[in-house]
Amino acid sequence: GFVGVENILAGRVVRSCAASTTIAIGAMVLQTAAADVQPGCEVQVGIRAEAISIRPVGDVSARAVNRLTARVTALRILGPLAACLLEIDLPS
Repeated sequence: GFVGVENILAGRVVRSCAASTTIAIGAMVLQTAAADVQPGCEVQVGIRAEAISIRPVGDVSARAVNRLTARVTALRILGPLAACLLEIDLPS
């Protein structure tokens, strides 16, 4: 089942090959699964809430390709789950 909210960010394709696609969102660069798009194309990137892991700044224990620095601005406990509101400063 689907849990959470999808976050949509506007970006631009920097590179695309058979293995992956590189997308710039401002000065931030994300790696995604391969997509049939050409460099320079404007795209929308969806980040599913359940695909986000929260770790302390400086924690390198988890292998992650895309890391963002964020602040937890709200936390709501929902039984065995928690909903977090994160604030991300996207570099321009």
